[in-house]
Amino acid sequence: DVAEADCTGSYYPPGYVSGRSGCCHCKASCENVSDTCSYYDAVMQDTSTSAGSCYDMSSHEVTCDVAEADCTGSYYPPGY
Repeated sequence: DVAEADCTGSYYPPGYVSGRSGCCHCKASCENVSDTCSYYDAVMQDTSTSAGSCYDMSSHEVTCDVAEADCTGSYYPPGY
């Protein structure tokens, strides 16, 4: 839930469906929610705090709980 003007990385509009996976990035704005998709806005079940996330532009994958120093792609702080 980030406005395009506030996005410092790659912006995707609400409801965006990845051509690669066929899944929405965010469940909250997805028209066709699927149990086979993983959503970036899914609530974590544990109470730990993430170190942040890292987006890999070559694979188009987001990896959670990655420290900024360990991210070789685009780093996003916790809560981004």
